[in-house]
Amino acid sequence: MVEIMRKKQTRFDVIASSYEKALSLYPNARTDAEEVLKLLDVKDDETVLETTAGTGYLTMQLSRLLRTGTVISHDISPVMMNFAKKKIKDAEITNVEFYLERSGLFPEIKDESVDKAVCFGGFHHVEEPIKMFRTVQRILKPGGIFVVGDFADDSPVQKYFDEEINILTDTGHQGLFLSKSQMVNFARFAKLEVVSVERKVAPFLFSSKKDVGIFFQLVHALKQTSEEAQRDIEKYMGIKKNKEGFFVPMDYIYAKYRKRG
Repeated sequence: MVEIMRKKQTRFDVIASSYEKALSLYPNARTDAEEVLKLLDVKDDETVLETTAGTGYLTMQLSRLLRTGTVISHDISPVMMNFAKKKIKDAEITNVEFYLERSGLFPEIKDESVDKAVCFGGFHHVEEPIKMFRTVQRILKPGGIFVVGDFADDSPVQKYFDEEINILTDTGHQGLFLSKSQMVNFARFAKLEVVSVERKVAPFLFSSKKDVGIFFQLVHALKQTSEEAQRDIEKYMGIKKNKEGFFVPMDYIYAKYRKRG
């Protein structure tokens, strides 16, 4: 794939190192990809476009499910992508193509050339979501599947982002979080069939409350201590106890679409 470079540093370039450190320290914390992979239901030989791929959290999982297929891993941040490239190289994975491109309109990807597409965790940063939906519709094969998973609007997570993270980072954090009606309307504008749109809680798992604070401070590169981050998480989402340790309930919208054949 051609790399179409972005000159100006993005928020994701700035936080990439801290974000990846959080995921490396707590590789089993996130469970939010489980529903995405279930909805996507990839087959061995498919071509899957992953947009807003970040440092490769989902990329690694997809690549292992596609024995003879290919993951096209797209992002706008070269720094994030470099972390993903290193992980893929270290794991000796050969079925991932990296695509660095600013617009999110995938000009290098041909019409009806992709079996499935997924946008996980970064949709709330997409500046023109209707254009993105229409572009995904363009590149999907007839009968192809598009899955979106991201934080829910009107939720404790949304309030935490808007009231704390936006203030406690050097770059700020503005995003449009997902609602059911919004995700239905985007599909209508793009002439995609809605298969399902559901709101679910994805627990983030930790051994201790201290680990909760460390993870959230790092993953967002917050200008506060881990103890302060822990207090904020308890205030907004709550830290719950289970048999294995602790978990933070995170509100998500998971949506699945199909291109009519």
